[in-house]
Amino acid sequence: MNKKRIVILSQYFPPETTAAAKRAVSMAEAFSGEYDVKVITTRPSSPSPAHFDPADVAEHDRKLQYGIKRVLHFPPHAGGLLIRGIREYIMAIRLGLSVIKEPADLIIASTPSMFLAPVALLAARRNNAKFIWDIR
Repeated sequence: MNKKRIVILSQYFPPETTAAAKRAVSMAEAFSGEYDVKVITTRPSSPSPAHFDPADVAEHDRKLQYGIKRVLHFPPHAGGLLIRGIREYIMAIRLGLSVIKEPADLIIASTPSMFLAPVALLAARRNNAKFIWDIR
């Protein structure tokens, strides 16, 4: 029997220690027992990419019981309000383009980035998948 496929789209994910990262990993772990889970996220960047050794991140990711794809660095607080908004929108589009390439029965967009939901919804429609927006 094939497991249903869930893709979780999140701006934050461990080894980052933000509340959003902790919520996303809890979802991934809870679903991975019954479903085939893939997480698409940024490379650890909060509070700064300099805080995370790429080798340590790769080792962390190898130990997960589900797949993970890290797309780009996204320091969330760089630039003024307008620049941050534009950068966040571009980040969401880049993550969303990665979701389109993944087979999925369900796509979950997890906040805080409000821009992730529209791109995840479009990806879900393109993939004929259900969509959930995890709003916090």
